[in-house]
Amino acid sequence: MSTRLPLKKSIEVDVRNQFAETLAKIASEDSRVYIVVADISPAGPMAEFRDRYPDRFINVGVSEQ
Repeated sequence: MSTRLPLKKSIEVDVRNQFAETLAKIASEDSRVYIVVADISPAGPMAEFRDRYPDRFINVGVSEQ
């Protein structure tokens, strides 16, 4: 018997945006929080993190062999 409830479409969230928003909230409370990305063009909440904490936003680029 499963105890999981089905998600309704109205409560689905964009995981990427939710992650970025949660990370920014945690970063506002803890200066040890950084984000490391691999050569992405930040948009939306991720760009907000980069703009708010530029010294804690690290882009390591992509290394393709």
